[in-house]
Amino acid sequence: KFNHHNKADTKSLLHIAVHLGPDLCNSRDFFNTMLGSLSLLDAESTGLALELTLNMLKWENASADIVNLCFEYLKPSFDSLACQNDIRTQNLLLDIIKFWIETKPIDAWPQTAFVSVTKVEDSSNPIFKNTNFTKSYIGNDNPQTCKLFYQLCITMDRGLVGKYPTAAIGVKPREKNKNNLYLRGILLIGLKTQLKEVKECLFAYWNEILPNQTAVDRALSLLKPNIIENGMEDSWCQLSSYLMLVLVKN
Repeated sequence: KFNHHNKADTKSLLHIAVHLGPDLCNSRDFFNTMLGSLSLLDAESTGLALELTLNMLKWENASADIVNLCFEYLKPSFDSLACQNDIRTQNLLLDIIKFWIETKPIDAWPQTAFVSVTKVEDSSNPIFKNTNFTKSYIGNDNPQTCKLFYQLCITMDRGLVGKYPTAAIGVKPREKNKNNLYLRGILLIGLKTQLKEVKECLFAYWNEILPNQTAVDRALSLLKPNIIENGMEDSWCQLSSYLMLVLVKN
C-alpha cells in the first residue's frame, strides 16, 4: 500500500517495487495513488516513482488502462518535474516521453509539454512559446541531459516535418504542416548552447534538413529573414558559415 505521509516507508516500498518488477505492482489503484502524490515526494522517491512508471510502460503485459493512466497523470506534471533540477528525474522524464512518441500516433504526442500555442487574429501562423519544461532543458548545463532533450526534439521533428525545411525558413508551408513546426524554434535556440556535443548534434541536424542541392539554394534559405530570432544573430552567423562550408566541402 502506497502511503506518501511516511517518507521512509514510501522510499522502501518504491525500492522494492523497482527491484521486483512491474508484475508485482500491476494495480491501477497503486499507480493512481503514486502518481497523484508525485508533488509530495522528495527527489529520490520521485526518481524511483518515475523509474517504476517507465518499467510499467515498457512491460509487455501492461494494460492499456494503466498505460493511459500513467500518461494522463504525468502530462500536467512535466513542468514541475523538469524544474526540480534533479538529473535523474529529468533523464527519466525524457525516457518516458521518448516511449510515448514511439508508441502513440503523432496526433497524441504531448505538444503542450514543449510549447504553448497562441493563435493570432487575421493570421494562419500560430505563435509558439516555450514551456517551463522546455526552458529547464534548454538551460541545462548537464551535457548528457541537454543532448538527450535535443535528440528527442530531433526525433519528434523528423516525424512531424521530415525533410520539409522550407516551412521553417520563409517559404509558405502546406496548410496541414503549419502546426507541426513547433520544435524548430527550440532547435534554433539550442545553437546558443556552449556544450560542444550538443551544438554538434544540432549542427548535424540542420545540415540534414536544409537544402543541399546547390550552394545557392542553401545560401538563399539561410538568408530568409524570419528564421533569425532576437538574440540569435551570433549563433546564426556561426551556423550559416558552418552549413555553407559543409555543403561546399561535400
